[in-house]
Amino acid sequence: MKIGLRLFFILGAVLASSVPAAPALAAKTWYAAPTGTGSTCAQAAPCSMTTAVEEAQSGDSVLLTAGNCTLNSSLLITKSINFGGESAATTTIEATGADLVDYTGSNASLHDFRLDTTDGLVVESGTAERVFVDNTAGSGAFACSMS
Repeated sequence: MKIGLRLFFILGAVLASSVPAAPALAAKTWYAAPTGTGSTCAQAAPCSMTTAVEEAQSGDSVLLTAGNCTLNSSLLITKSINFGGESAATTTIEATGADLVDYTGSNASLHDFRLDTTDGLVVESGTAERVFVDNTAGSGAFACSMS
């Protein structure tokens, strides 16, 4: 009886270890453009920057195409996403009266864009690389805050 029971458990363990694990969901790239509309956010049909950030899940990327994106209210990034433009030389976010905020705990990666803002860029967690911030509000206003 003991040998049969052991054999049963060994056979069960072998079978369980040979079952392939469910594949992980692949990260998705959400495409945003200055004139983007809708919620498809595909390369052939990009959406707005705000929609792309809202739709993206942790692990996804939001790619801003070249051009000037307008931000009229603060954009909070609350997920661990890869957020950036094609190049800081060609991708600009114009934010009037709005912050671009990488929210605490999001661990987002911000890269390759220029931010022209009257408020600023706040990075509370995560990274920022090749991001150029120009505070157009004048003296006394912060351009970039890292905490």
